[in-house]
Amino acid sequence: MDANLLTWIAASAGCGFLLLRHRRTQQFTRDRQVAGAFSRTLQRDPAPLLYDERQLPHSKRLIRAALLRLLVAPPNEEIRIALEDALEGLARYQRGVGETPLDPDAGVAAGNGAAESDTGARRAALLRSQSETRDVQRLIERARAVGVKRALLEASQEWSRATRRASQ
Repeated sequence: MDANLLTWIAASAGCGFLLLRHRRTQQFTRDRQVAGAFSRTLQRDPAPLLYDERQLPHSKRLIRAALLRLLVAPPNEEIRIALEDALEGLARYQRGVGETPLDPDAGVAAGNGAAESDTGARRAALLRSQSETRDVQRLIERARAVGVKRALLEASQEWSRATRRASQ
């Protein structure tokens, strides 16, 4: 084989590696920006109140994906704990809460000028928040036991099976 051709192949492979690395770096930078914006939102909105997901700086799905990708290889223990706390905090943002934050300790009471349909939506948001919080806590416990990548793979497979069962 021609030496120039080998050099070109090696250089091309190197460019591919650099391009892949550049894409990963861009994704990492974007994930950090999304997580930072969400962190500011968490600081603004006091716990344990529930808020409407429209108050989030990005879609809930995008925030969750960014936090999970960052959790795969956190630089230190403090960051890992902060990412886990942020994942749990994401459950405080639910569809149907409305403009007024919901206090989960007070429950959802009819009255206070709320329509019955509004009360039902807020009750559903409270239940979704509790369910999401449990799911995240299970994922975090599993990640500590078997590692983040494996725990995410298992959770993804479980979700796929549940989705298939629900559609049958």
